Amino acid sequence: MKILVFNRNHPNLHPRLKALKDRGHQLKYLTLRKGGKGDYLKGQWAQSRNQPPQAKLSHTLMKLKNIPLKIPAHRLFSFAKGNYINDIFNNFEPDLVTTRGFNFFTLQANWNARKHKIPVMNFHQHWLGSYTKKFMIKIFYHTINIFGPAKFINVTPIKSPYTQTYIPNTKFLPFTLDSDFVVKKNELKFFRDNKVNILAYANFKQPRKRTLLLINAIIPLIKKYPIKLHLLGNPRQNKHSRMKQFESLVQKYNLYEKITILDNRSYSEMQRLYRNFDLFVLPARDEPAAITPLEAMAQGLPAICSDTNGTAGYIEEGKSGYIFKTDDEEDLRRKTEKIIADREKLKQMGYNAYERAKDFYPDQFYKKFKKIVEEDLNINIDTA
Repeated sequence: MKILVFNRNHPNLHPRLKALKDRGHQLKYLTLRKGGKGDYLKGQWAQSRNQPPQAKLSHTLMKLKNIPLKIPAHRLFSFAKGNYINDIFNNFEPDLVTTRGFNFFTLQANWNARKHKIPVMNFHQHWLGSYTKKFMIKIFYHTINIFGPAKFINVTPIKSPYTQTYIPNTKFLPFTLDSDFVVKKNELKFFRDNKVNILAYANFKQPRKRTLLLINAIIPLIKKYPIKLHLLGNPRQNKHSRMKQFESLVQKYNLYEKITILDNRSYSEMQRLYRNFDLFVLPARDEPAAITPLEAMAQGLPAICSDTNGTAGYIEEGKSGYIFKTDDEEDLRRKTEKIIADREKLKQMGYNAYERAKDFYPDQFYKKFKKIVEEDLNINIDTA
């Protein structure tokens, strides 16, 4: 089957593309913007990735930085030159088009798919408690369908008590993992340097990432237990008042040996880096659909995240991790202590997390993808 992918570059996309390509499908990947340290775009994707020229009107609209949008202008208003996209459809002749979220590039994809009578799957990440309110999601849904009907796919667990979708007849197709990076269960290691090593992403620039909430929650535990917190993301690059607050806390409580800052890593480096830690914490609020807890679980780390993380439902509460109340420092501290206070319990939760992640291996993803394509889009995936 030929699949034409319209998407901004993102690490959570790579395992899905790889799962499809490994099963014999032909992909062409169109993106207007490179994001983050995406080495997953190199090598195997070099042949399938295309970066279309942007339309002049798109450049003009992206200069509208002062309008009150929650979505950055460069994401919302980016779209390609029309004749380029039309030529792609004519030359590649896809059997299926996939898009992500709501933006002008998605509308452009739907419009062209409609002209060429190609079915569309739109992956979106709306979750309960997000800043995107119900009426905005309805606008998103109806606008896309005006440009061309699409089958809507949500990567957040719809049946989870932590998430919800407002788009009718949405299907749930969870993230998948690149199982090539997963370590064998008997090779899992814990407590390097006889410490509980905690990994977390640090971002002091974006308030919703709640890095300071984590620091304040962890300080009493650092005094009580032999733990070390590792912050990934090189936050020193963010010259922000919250960074200064962090530095003040480190100085005040003499945490120089207890908290380390790690530089950003490429995708492949990051998958291997997880193995050096015992627990993963994502303190952010209103995270649309973070794949990082699942990646960590696949390497044997229990995961903790807030109840407004769209993928909170991937975690089995009390078994493979915990879900804390958003912005509740005490609850985050309590859930973290539940894991680190008992090392045998932490190891067992690590093994449980490893087993839970198997539910998201490529074979499981592909079975669900195939079912949606065949039952909802009426495409015989083996003969297309």
